[in-house]
Amino acid sequence: MPELTFNNLNQFFEEICSIYRDRQCLGDVSGTVLTYGQVFEKVSELSTQLSSVNIGAGDRVAILAVNSPQWVIAYFAIIRLGGTVVPILTDFRDQDIANVFAEARVKAVFSCENHIQRVRGLRQKDLLVLPINFIFSDNPQEFGALEDPDMVGGIPHGNSAVGDAGAIASIIYTSGTSGHSKGVILNHANFLANLDSASTLMNIQPSWRFLSVLPLSHAYEFSIGLLFPLRHGAAIYYLLNRPTPTVLQRACAIVRPEVVCMVPLLLEKIYKKKVQPLLTDNLLCKGIIKIPWCEKLLLKILGRKVLDFFGGRIKLFAIGGAALNSKVEDFLKKSELPYLLGYGLTEAAPLIAGGPFGDPAIATGSVGKIIPHVEIRLTEVDKAGGICEILVRGPNITRGYLNNKELSRESITPDGWLKTGDLGFMDPQKNLVLTGRVKNVIVLSSGENIYPEEIEDYIYEFLSVSEGLVRENNGKLEVLVVPDYEYIAAKYDLAVQDIAMGGAQVVLDEIDMVRREINSRLPSYAKIHSGQEHPDPLVKTATHKVKRYLY
Repeated sequence: MPELTFNNLNQFFEEICSIYRDRQCLGDVSGTVLTYGQVFEKVSELSTQLSSVNIGAGDRVAILAVNSPQWVIAYFAIIRLGGTVVPILTDFRDQDIANVFAEARVKAVFSCENHIQRVRGLRQKDLLVLPINFIFSDNPQEFGALEDPDMVGGIPHGNSAVGDAGAIASIIYTSGTSGHSKGVILNHANFLANLDSASTLMNIQPSWRFLSVLPLSHAYEFSIGLLFPLRHGAAIYYLLNRPTPTVLQRACAIVRPEVVCMVPLLLEKIYKKKVQPLLTDNLLCKGIIKIPWCEKLLLKILGRKVLDFFGGRIKLFAIGGAALNSKVEDFLKKSELPYLLGYGLTEAAPLIAGGPFGDPAIATGSVGKIIPHVEIRLTEVDKAGGICEILVRGPNITRGYLNNKELSRESITPDGWLKTGDLGFMDPQKNLVLTGRVKNVIVLSSGENIYPEEIEDYIYEFLSVSEGLVRENNGKLEVLVVPDYEYIAAKYDLAVQDIAMGGAQVVLDEIDMVRREINSRLPSYAKIHSGQEHPDPLVKTATHKVKRYLY
C-alpha cells in the first residue's frame, strides 16, 4: 500500500484515482463497473454541472438515494466544489426529511427514482431537486434542463485544494434509538484520521472486491465500506435490492466478494436458519458435537457452508453497528471464519475500537483494541458491577451537533472527550468489552441495575424467537417477544396463518417456556416476571438497533 498523506478528501480522491486509474472501482450486481479513472471523470463532469446551477463552496447538498455508484460520484462532486454533503437515510419519514432540509439549510438534493416523488411532495421552497440517475445519462441536456441562466457560479471542474482539513465534509443525521435525529458535524480531518487508523487493522489487496449492503448514509458504511476500500484500490459493488438473505446469496454468487461489511442481525439470521437447527435439532450433529475433535471438524464444515453462501472467497466479515450475539461469535471463532468486530459512533467518524485482524489476544465478547490515535477514559457509573461509561478523544471526533450548542456541551467536554453513552470495561488484554447503554439501564425498586442487552443475548438462542426486548412494566421486568411463527407452526404441525394473528395459546406457551428457561440462568433480582407477544418486527435504526423508545 503506498504511503500517502492527504490534506482533505478531495486530495485523497484525486490521488487514489490517479494511482489506481485502470483498476475496477465502482459497480453493481448487474455487471456495470467503472474504473477509478472513469469515476474521477464522472466526478469532474458532475462538479462542472453542479457549478452551472450555482452549487459551490459552503453550500449544503443532500443525498436521499439507495446505494449506487452514482451516490459516490455525487458525494465527491459536491465536496470537490467545497460543498457539504447531508446524507439522509431512505427510511426516514417525510416529516423527518423536511426537518433535515430546514435545519441544515439544504440548497439541493440528489434523489433516486424510488424517493424523488417523496422529495417533490414535500414542496420545499427554493430546493433544487436533482435526479441522481442523470449522472449516467447519455443525454447531458437532461441535467442542463435544470439550469437557470441567472444562476451561474462555483468552480469549474472543482479543485483538490478546495476544503481544508477543518472544512465540513458531511452532516450526518442519526436515526437514533431515542427518537430524536441530530446532525453530527464531521470534517475532512475526522474522516481521514479514522481512515488512517482503520488502514492499520488489516492488509487489504487492490484485487479484492467489497460488497456493500449497508446504507452509505450511515457513517459505518461510508468510512469502512467506501473510503477504506478506495484507500487500498479495491473494487466496491452495490446491491440493487434490500439485503435479505436470498438477495444477498444471489449477489455474492455474482460478485464473489472478499469483504462484506455488515451488521450482526444479518449474520445472525443466516446462522439461525442454516447452522443452529443442525446443532440443536439434528440428532447426529448433536451427538458428534459432544466429541471434542469431532466438534472442531463439524464446525469447520458448517463454516465452509457459510463461506459458500457468501460466494466462497471471503477474507473478512467486518461486523459493526450493534452487538453480536455471543453464540454466533462463538461459532465464527470455532469454525475459523475470518471476522472482525468493530465499535464506533457516528460522532467518531465512526470507528473507535476493532481488531487488529489476527491478534490472538482479542477475546470473544469484546470489540478488540482501541484503534491508533484514539484515547479512552472510563468513568464509573456502577461501582458494585465495575461498569463504566466510555469516553473517547481523538482527531476523528466530531466538533459537535448542528444548531445544538447545548447538546454539544453535554456530550463533549471542554478538553475534547466525547461521552459515548455506552457502558463497558477493559479486560486484562486491553480489549474493550461493551455491556450496554447508559440510557437503557433499568433501575429496579430494589436498587439493582439491570442491563437489558445482557438478558436479550440469551433470548436470541431460542429458535422459536425471532427477536426480543427486555423492558420495565410496573416495576417488574417483562420480555417483549417477536415469535418465529414459521418455526412454531412446523414444530406443532400447524398452519402459520392460524397462529400468526396473535394470541394463539401454543405461541403464548412457547413464550412462557422461553421466559422460564432464561430465568433459570439469571440471579433472583433479574428474573423476568412476564412475557408479551409482539407479532410485528421491532422497529430499528439503519444498523438494526431496536428503537427502544417506541416500546
